[in-house]
Amino acid sequence: MMSSRGFPKAGDVDTLLKLPSLQKDGQLDRQLLSSISSICHGKGFPKAGDVDTLLKLPSLQKDGQLDRQLLSSISSICNGKGFPKAGDVDTLLKLPSLQKDGQLDRQLLSSISSMMSSRGFPKAGDVDTLLKLPSLQKDGQLDRQLLSSFFHLSW
Repeated sequence: MMSSRGFPKAGDVDTLLKLPSLQKDGQLDRQLLSSISSICHGKGFPKAGDVDTLLKLPSLQKDGQLDRQLLSSISSICNGKGFPKAGDVDTLLKLPSLQKDGQLDRQLLSSISSMMSSRGFPKAGDVDTLLKLPSLQKDGQLDRQLLSSFFHLSW
C-alpha cells in the first residue's frame, strides 16, 4: 500500500486492521487485506471508512457474504490506481449491459477487468456505450468472440 509513499500513521494502520469487515472468525482476513493492498499499491493508505463502505456494498455481496470473485475483478481493475468510489463500483456492477438472465455476467466483467487491469476504474457510461455498439452485435446479441478479440487489442 505504502510503496514509495512513506511510513503510514500507526493510528490509521490500527483502525484498518480492526475493521469488522476485514475480520473472519475473529481474526484479520489476510487474503481480503491482500486484495485491498493490491488496489492501493503505491497510492497510499486507504481510509478505513472507504474500505468498509466498499466491502459492504450490496452489489459485492452474494448470499449475505462478500463475493471475493467480484472483489478480485474490482481489485484487478484498480491495481495500483487507488481506491475506487463505492458508488462507481455499484453503478458498474448494476449496468443492464453487464447483466445476463437477471444476474451480473461475470465472464463479461472478467473481460472488462482484464482490459482495464491497472488502468483504473472505467466510467459506467463508457462501458455501456461500448457493449451496445451495433458493430459488436450479432443476431441481436453481444458478439462475445469479437469483443474478446477487441479487448486483446486494448493491451
